[in-house]
Amino acid sequence: MSEGLAKYVEPNLRMHVTATPNDIEWRENWGLDKIGAPFAWNETTGSRSVVIAIIDTGVDLDHPDLSDNIWINVDEDLDGEDNDGNGFVDDICGWDFVDTYEDVWPGEDGTERDNDPMDFHGHGTHCAGIAAAVGNNTLGVCGVTWNCRIMAVRAGYKGDDEGGHLELDDAAGAIVYAVDNGAQIISCSWGTHYPSQMIHEAVRYAYEAGVLVVAAAGNENSDMKLYPAGWDEVMAVSATNKYDDRPFFPNFGNWIEIAAPGELIYSTVFNDSYAFMDGTSMSTPFVAGVAALVWSRFPDWNRDQIRGRLLFTSHDLGELGFDPYFGHGRLDARNAVTWPQEAHDLAVFGMYSDPTIPEGQPFRIDASLINMGSSDEQNVIVQFIVNNSIIKSKVVNQLMSGQLQPISFLWDTSGFDEGYYNLTLYAVPDEHENRTEDNSLSKQFFVRSPRILRVPQDFVTIQDAVDEALEGDIVKVASGRYHEQVFIYRNYVKLIGEDTSTTIVSGELEPGDVIAVWGADHVEICNFTVTRSSRSPTREQPFSGILVFLSQNVNIVNVSAISNKAGIFLYASHNVTLKGNRMLGNKFDFGVDGIELQNFIHKIDDSNIVGEKRLYYLKNRRNNIVPSSAGCVVLFNCSNIEAENLDLTHNYFGLCSVSSDNVTISNLTSSLNHIGVHVRDCVSVTVRSNNITENYVGVKIQESSQCKVESNILSGNDISLWLSSSYDNLAVSNEISRASLKGTSLTNAHSNILTQNEFTNNTYQKCVALHLESSGSNRIYHNSFINNRENVFSVNSESIFDNGYPNGGNYWKDYNGTDIYSGPCQNENGSDLVGDAPFTVIESIQDRYPIMSPYPCIHAVATGEVRLYKTVVGEGLATKIQVEVANMGHFTENFTVTVYANASRISEQSMSLSSRTSESLIFIWNTTDFLKGNYTIEAATSVIIGEAYTSDNNFTDGWTIISIVGDITGPEGYPDGRCEMRDVGLVARHFGCSIGNICYEPNCDLTGPTPGVPDGFNGMRDIGLVAKQIGKTLE
Repeated sequence: MSEGLAKYVEPNLRMHVTATPNDIEWRENWGLDKIGAPFAWNETTGSRSVVIAIIDTGVDLDHPDLSDNIWINVDEDLDGEDNDGNGFVDDICGWDFVDTYEDVWPGEDGTERDNDPMDFHGHGTHCAGIAAAVGNNTLGVCGVTWNCRIMAVRAGYKGDDEGGHLELDDAAGAIVYAVDNGAQIISCSWGTHYPSQMIHEAVRYAYEAGVLVVAAAGNENSDMKLYPAGWDEVMAVSATNKYDDRPFFPNFGNWIEIAAPGELIYSTVFNDSYAFMDGTSMSTPFVAGVAALVWSRFPDWNRDQIRGRLLFTSHDLGELGFDPYFGHGRLDARNAVTWPQEAHDLAVFGMYSDPTIPEGQPFRIDASLINMGSSDEQNVIVQFIVNNSIIKSKVVNQLMSGQLQPISFLWDTSGFDEGYYNLTLYAVPDEHENRTEDNSLSKQFFVRSPRILRVPQDFVTIQDAVDEALEGDIVKVASGRYHEQVFIYRNYVKLIGEDTSTTIVSGELEPGDVIAVWGADHVEICNFTVTRSSRSPTREQPFSGILVFLSQNVNIVNVSAISNKAGIFLYASHNVTLKGNRMLGNKFDFGVDGIELQNFIHKIDDSNIVGEKRLYYLKNRRNNIVPSSAGCVVLFNCSNIEAENLDLTHNYFGLCSVSSDNVTISNLTSSLNHIGVHVRDCVSVTVRSNNITENYVGVKIQESSQCKVESNILSGNDISLWLSSSYDNLAVSNEISRASLKGTSLTNAHSNILTQNEFTNNTYQKCVALHLESSGSNRIYHNSFINNRENVFSVNSESIFDNGYPNGGNYWKDYNGTDIYSGPCQNENGSDLVGDAPFTVIESIQDRYPIMSPYPCIHAVATGEVRLYKTVVGEGLATKIQVEVANMGHFTENFTVTVYANASRISEQSMSLSSRTSESLIFIWNTTDFLKGNYTIEAATSVIIGEAYTSDNNFTDGWTIISIVGDITGPEGYPDGRCEMRDVGLVARHFGCSIGNICYEPNCDLTGPTPGVPDGFNGMRDIGLVAKQIGKTLE
């Protein structure tokens, strides 16, 4: 070629047209063009083997633009059987997990889980269409992927407010279902600011299974994390508009990973229609759809490679590199799908830490290193760089193709001044690596010294100072009366008053909490009086002097909460410390509640006062008696606890037992609380002979089993007795009267027994004596229904209202039948105290054998519980047996209680017991006359004159082993017929522990000052006795 003749020289490349579907309205979804989807479709429109689970309000399975892409469970037949053994019957097209108690939109499917995940709201269908509406079918729109399949998993519903709602257990179950049934991608266009442990466990389950979970960041224009998007295992998705700008609504923060189109997005909705919607909910299925395309193009890739490809091929927006509004950038389908895999390609992502760092403290930087290349790498060097200076380095010896390696550095900031610093993690490239722009990840952090902000010297109001405060700052408030409400929303802020008695915050100017800690961790509040919160609550948790909500590691010290709706209330929070606080004159002095069990784990000692009594918050206790000075009691993870003769008033819960077992609550007065006695997630709790009146709920048994509610006066409560999501419980011989709403309510309660209860004078307005909802297999008999406005209301429930013949059913004052005949069919001559005709309780319920008079419990005593202090007793030594007895009748009774071991009499006691009271008896069992072996213990009350119901006079419970003295344990954890060093060691480990301490071991308490009689202390006498027996064996 002659010089000067060529104007330019370039390769003669082959160009491609972009794939265009024939769906008539596909361009109405501008987001598809914006992310370069048509270029991606040149490579793939999606594989049928890739499944996207849409966990939402359901999917319109019959929509013509979706039906061909609905996932079908080919291993299941529609025959009423669970053919594939996955635990779900006939789940041909997914599953509906919704079973809410809340009011739903008319026509909604909201009460029962079933095999029909149909959408009645439209939100889920819209998301499904964005991700995977059928492409090239001449109809409507197309999805990001045309062919990948949609697994419809319904966890949300349309409420009576027309909004879409999900409940935690439904969402968690839906995630697990999607994982177990083969979804590679889960799209979650929903969230909550509450970091639910239940949802997080489901997300971790998906993560460990290699499933990619993408979730919406939320639409509140806030930096407050929304979950599940806020967890590291999940891709958090923000939104963009058609101009690649940020709309007004997306949430933001260092936890955002990627952005995608989310404004005026056109897609499918239910009833075969289409509509525009806005929100990060729409952005999320865009990401899920592109992930499906990438997985279709690279079917051998793992979840981490798919996630990395989406991040590292995104189109950078906003500040250069990662930023809190767009994350790594706006989703780019063209790059994600069309770029080939390099042989060597290292990348770094993560660093989602808060951008503010306290000066002088070590700071941990967490990120992830991934090998996106096809070749394995050796000796990868990762550098931690601050303002272009290498601070530290690490070497990863081996990084396989597709492997994700967590990387952490600890930065000591003590040598750095206050100011902004650029932190970079840099993976040194392989010498053959071509694409290196993702080898480094940089973010700006601010290192700062804590400040002291003074009120009123520097700021007129406390809220002004709190708004100015950043992490680590201290707001100091001088003595005075401040008429305001304070809202704390930043972590690590301290609010300190000058003096509790003189630094007063009064919140009477408008409804609300006086001081609210909302979604902020490591907050400290000290030395205030808080007063006059609103008394007109508009939410589940009452307006409070101090409310701690969605927060953890909060300290509240030396606060007086006076004349509020609630004094101090902890809701949906964790690990809050209360010390030296006084709660007086509030409607509810103290309250704690939450969605999950972890919301009851706090550090609260008895230096806190409610009313004029102490708050006892007992955790992990065993063999304790609650002190009589208690004004409010919370038990968490406790066992063998007795709470009796207490007066509990003006608290959210009078007594609350959570995750505990073998708790006895007796002879207490609980009134003017939100709930008098609350039992949650417990086994074997007895609530007996208590006077529980004038509460919103008298007794609530929630998610518990094998509990007994017996011989209580439950009067004047809005709801006297409530069994919720509980089974195998017994309510017997209670007086249930003067309720405002419901005498007894059973919701999702199964296989419980209600017997010998008196439902009387429940006459207030819309009150019903017995309310059944979504409950079944409960047995309801020998109760008396007298002078109630409405005896029974039932919805979606099937229970049995009699105990067969001849035992009979219930007494109904408004039953007008006769008693001339007898027999199972009531066709034999002679009366039998059973009505000749069934009683129609309501249209769908009959009592087949109504009894003609109130159940004869005029004289009734019972043995309620037998508790053994030991499971191992040395031959000739003694142990204690505790027996609970109750008088459920109407008169004081004199009777005898006898205790037996394998039918051999141990001892007996005579006693007198007043009407509707109970008492604990202690028997000393000297085993001298008993042979070695296993013994079952039985206690029996003598039958009194006129006692008609005697089946509860005997109670058999527990066993013990009589062995040679000193033989306490063996290789299997029980006596092995030899006294040896293993036994001495067991006693020695518990040395110094006394009854009431968690370390006390009854089996190691062999003797005391009286030889052979335990003294409640694991001491030297016990060690010495066992030591003397070493070497002895069972003859």
